[in-house]
Amino acid sequence: MCVADAARIPFETGIEAAKPGSRIGPYRIVREIGRGGMGAVYLAERDDEHYHQQVAIKLIKPGLGGDVIQRRFRNEMQILAELNHPNIARLFDAGTTADGLSYLVMEYVEGSAINVYCDDRQLSVEQRLDLFRTVCDAVQYAHQHLVIHRDIKPGNILVTREGVPKLVDFGIAKLLQRGTIASSELTATAMPFMTPQYASPEQVRGESVTTATDVYSLGVVLYELLSGHAPYRLHSRVPHEIAQAICDQDPERPSVAATRGGATGDTRVAQTRKRLHGDLDNIVLMAMRKEPQRRYATAEQLAEDIRRHQNGLPVRARHDTFAYRAGKFIRRQKMAVTAAVIIALTLVGGIVATTWQARVARAERARAENRFNEVRQLANSIVFEVHDAVVNLPGSTPARSLIVQRGLKYLDSLAKDAAGDRGLQRELAAAYEKLGAVQYTPTVAHLGDLPGALESHRKAAALREALVASDPSNLDYRRELLDSYWFIATLVGAQGDMSGELEMIKQQLPARRELAAAETSTQFVDRYNLAGAYAYIGSALMQIGDAAGALENQQTALRIREQLATIDPNTARSQRALTISYEFLGLATDQAGDTRAALDLQRHALELRESLVAADPLNTDLRLMLNESYRYVGDMLFKLGDYDGARTHYQKELALTREMVASDPSNVQFRVNEAVALIKAGDMETHAGHPAKAVSNYEQALRIREQLSSAANLDLYLQRDVAEAWLKMKNYRKAVEILEPLSLRIPAHAGIRSMLAEARSQLEAVSKR
Repeated sequence: MCVADAARIPFETGIEAAKPGSRIGPYRIVREIGRGGMGAVYLAERDDEHYHQQVAIKLIKPGLGGDVIQRRFRNEMQILAELNHPNIARLFDAGTTADGLSYLVMEYVEGSAINVYCDDRQLSVEQRLDLFRTVCDAVQYAHQHLVIHRDIKPGNILVTREGVPKLVDFGIAKLLQRGTIASSELTATAMPFMTPQYASPEQVRGESVTTATDVYSLGVVLYELLSGHAPYRLHSRVPHEIAQAICDQDPERPSVAATRGGATGDTRVAQTRKRLHGDLDNIVLMAMRKEPQRRYATAEQLAEDIRRHQNGLPVRARHDTFAYRAGKFIRRQKMAVTAAVIIALTLVGGIVATTWQARVARAERARAENRFNEVRQLANSIVFEVHDAVVNLPGSTPARSLIVQRGLKYLDSLAKDAAGDRGLQRELAAAYEKLGAVQYTPTVAHLGDLPGALESHRKAAALREALVASDPSNLDYRRELLDSYWFIATLVGAQGDMSGELEMIKQQLPARRELAAAETSTQFVDRYNLAGAYAYIGSALMQIGDAAGALENQQTALRIREQLATIDPNTARSQRALTISYEFLGLATDQAGDTRAALDLQRHALELRESLVAADPLNTDLRLMLNESYRYVGDMLFKLGDYDGARTHYQKELALTREMVASDPSNVQFRVNEAVALIKAGDMETHAGHPAKAVSNYEQALRIREQLSSAANLDLYLQRDVAEAWLKMKNYRKAVEILEPLSLRIPAHAGIRSMLAEARSQLEAVSKR
């Protein structure tokens, strides 16, 4: 957009001149749709030769002036440009008139304030909670990008006719750790622009704001959505009275406020009060606590407590005791506590090591034993408790990597003294296995360290072999050794030894059957493991082109899992296992030639996974599985000619994948999935006759795959993925250069043979032209 074109509204008349029909750059003003402390917002249309589009234009009030306000306006522009979330209004354009009048061009959200939307449609408490959780997701996304909104209120949460909430107006948002505007300036100038009724105590007092400030405002919004009333009783609306109420007055419980103005004996009012009493009262009031450190640490925690309440699970907002507050603080600060524990371990180890040398033999021996037990206990805590506490947190990959490094150091130290101590040997083996799984496990969230994972699993196997040799009748020892062999087999396969991988899993079947037969009616782990072995063998056979063998093994796995689903009280476990069988059997069925039956199986898996993710939305494992289902349903629909259906599922796959990458960009599996989704998007553009768009998607996928492959050059399947991207881009020579050595290293892989044949054929055809 040309700056000269934007200078059509004179500074002298300012925003009052933005009348219907006037223009700002290529945009024509339609009408004013809002006005606030920083300026006015207009509905406008772009109607030049490029395209037609309705937008919202925010024009800063010229009377404000001053460098601080101008910097704040530019700050808003930068913030919005960095945010890309389906529930946050997007920034399209920005500029400044020749007279220095700044403006933003944003997504126009045609909708109602969230409280108006809920009341007009008479939404139930459950529907209001579901809608509010979506808003919390948008706020959490903004916080992860170091942005605090600072003016969350119903008028800044618009809900479209389709029921999609959109968070708007980052006019007084503050970037954390960016230094765009000095903090003192922000505090001094933000006050006139926030909405007092929804401001937090620290905002009213002019103190520093944090993400807890937005949590407070969310609590006020939720209070009004549930009770229909404001949280504070005010005699007037003068600012100082509002400020005093916010800082000093304790709001009554939403369940009590909901009865204000209701007729005595009103059944609906009584039902609402009963519904809000207890958990919802506590959740809302915890979000609105006066002290920021006593609120929910994140919007995600607030949403999670609501979800747990809806599912009948215990919530964080329990009775407010000192012990509970302390424990809650630790849970909120998992990442910081993790780092603190690791630092403390290092310090304790150094202190204890120094103390050894200063004591006589008896005292030295006693202290050595104490240190050994402490390190043993703390090593287990790092590997299991601390890691499991952060594994599903967005952006946790760097912390998990640090946990692996420290964990391995302590495990190797303990292993030197483990001989003859069965309990310690078993603990160490389990810890090595856990770290190996974090380092590299195909198809799940991992760190991309294949050699390190193989070394960790081999250490676990060596310890477990010694345990089985010492007590061959111990079923737990035998099962755990099989698990180590299983992990080693998967990593051997990732390095290209498909025959070795398949043989190792086949050798497990007799032992797996024996363990499954010995299980009691209340035990399930060995039967699930047996089904998993059949499913794995079926998948390996499919890769070498044995469709009949693949079908037979996948059907056996499904029969076992269907039987377990009827008796296992853990429905989440049984349903998850069933989705794996539906997916794998679907792939084998498609390879055997029945794509329509394969589509039915993949759709069944997709439905179950959507339900599982809805019940546990933060579970990374389930979200990865849902991502696979979107892709496989899309593949089947594409093969059957339903291109619109295929495009819809591929778009869902790409959206979910990018959301996961945005939350944890260091996660290797997330990046692998992103490249696959981009390939699928490129295929759809190719089919639609848009070669330039297709190539753009393929190039993005290629860049990701080359980066991942260079960082893990032992993973031959990543090299295959690079070749596929070159093949899609019709660079057949590059594809052949990669696939020829791969076909020699993995001669049994049917997919690589097929890709190589296609690349050679196309290269030959090109050379003849």
